[in-house]
Amino acid sequence: MKSLKPIRIFTASTIFIFSSLSASEKKSMSDYLPEDSLFAWEVDHWNELQEEFSQSPWGEIAEFPAWGKIQKWIGENWAEGLKGFSEKEKGELEDFYEQVHLPLWESLNGGLAIAVGQIERSFENEVVKWKNEDGGNSKWQALGLPQISLIAQSKLSEQEFEEMMDWVKEWIKNKQTGKSWMEKSTIEGAKIHWIGHTKSQELNTIPAKDTMIAFSFHEGMFLILSGGEEHVEETILRIQGKSKASTLSESVQYQDAFDAIEKGQARAFINFKKLISFFEQIQKMPNFKFPENPLGITFDGLINGLGLKGLDHFAMQIDFEDHEFSIAQGLFMNEREGLLAFLNPVGSNVELYDFCPANAIGVSTFRLDFAEMWTTVEKTLARVSPGLGLLLNSQIQAFEDQAKLSFRKDLFGSLGDEGASFSYLNLSASGEVDLSNPSSALYAISLKDPELFDRTLRSLLDVVSPGSDLFQEREHQGVLVRSMRGQGGGTSLSYALKDRWLLLSMGEER
Repeated sequence: MKSLKPIRIFTASTIFIFSSLSASEKKSMSDYLPEDSLFAWEVDHWNELQEEFSQSPWGEIAEFPAWGKIQKWIGENWAEGLKGFSEKEKGELEDFYEQVHLPLWESLNGGLAIAVGQIERSFENEVVKWKNEDGGNSKWQALGLPQISLIAQSKLSEQEFEEMMDWVKEWIKNKQTGKSWMEKSTIEGAKIHWIGHTKSQELNTIPAKDTMIAFSFHEGMFLILSGGEEHVEETILRIQGKSKASTLSESVQYQDAFDAIEKGQARAFINFKKLISFFEQIQKMPNFKFPENPLGITFDGLINGLGLKGLDHFAMQIDFEDHEFSIAQGLFMNEREGLLAFLNPVGSNVELYDFCPANAIGVSTFRLDFAEMWTTVEKTLARVSPGLGLLLNSQIQAFEDQAKLSFRKDLFGSLGDEGASFSYLNLSASGEVDLSNPSSALYAISLKDPELFDRTLRSLLDVVSPGSDLFQEREHQGVLVRSMRGQGGGTSLSYALKDRWLLLSMGEER
């Protein structure tokens, strides 16, 4: 495999401004996940993460009065959503919350991991038909479930878990819908509780347990698994340290990614190769047909033209240690073709600029060759479909000839390779966060030729909308700010040029 270099997007310079031992305790949670996982998310210690989060800058944000209002709003809408349920159904949901959800949540005392893989298993399907008691016809389309793993360290005892599963079994039985059933098995010494559709017992082409969800508690680990008996068995063996199958922690991609950006306290990982493989399998399905079109765009042409096959994997980590907050992410690629060409490295490292505002909640700086943005789009569309590329180029050329301006060369060509973004909380007159419009953003892009850019943009707007002022002008501290008309309530799209920078504001004017 080619040497992969990470691109850290919008995070290279980020600040948030507010001044008996089980084997599981010795391992990373990724040691229990399959190597071929498409997506994984893991936390080293859930309780510690929550505690350190509360002491971090984000914890200070969580204390804002606005969040109490948001929680109240969520509660009111949740109650509104339950109006369609009968009193019996509401009681059943409350019982499940109190008897199962809450005890499990409160029992978490260590690592937590979620992973998804082999999503192509969902292509497996079978229809089961039967006669209702009233003589009518019914059917159920069974689908194979992908490999999903939820693994969490818990302080529950096995007896407490088994009592909980006994309660769930009675709960399902008392609902009397006849759609769900539960059975119990033992795999590698672990007790497994399977929940699925009643008619899964009548499947012929798909193993019944491929359509069911497994629940277990083994060696201090609470498990929710789907993807069939083999996946459940391998997970149990990994926990026991007996599995011979490779784990996610042994994946070269996974190791390289977190060697580059470090692990932090929690991390996420996406394997794009698995995702692209899934897309390729979709087009091989008998029922799949890409829409015919006059430009000759095909599914393969779309994937290859956009350059998506150049994506290898993505990784992100967060850390709240020492009352701080840090985040790092990396996008790893084998090649940068199509739209990915826009992510080619340029210039030197990013920096925090002197004009970064102190009242922003978030500041990010980045370097991209914005002057090549339109060229990259044109080349990408030509890769997707030569006809589409030719059509776009001819239409743009005709427009430029008629307007007597070259917006591709003079407008996009005037852009530089430095950028920054600033996030703000919008405050009401009372000083609280405006829930109707909670945030806004300001972007800064460097310019190689500010005068040419400004002249070309004004000419372009005059051509697009002759005789109509799309923007109204005002002066702010000696800088001309142009805002789009018709945006009431203080919300607008505005831009200004200051020295060698283009400033764009979306949301509340800044």
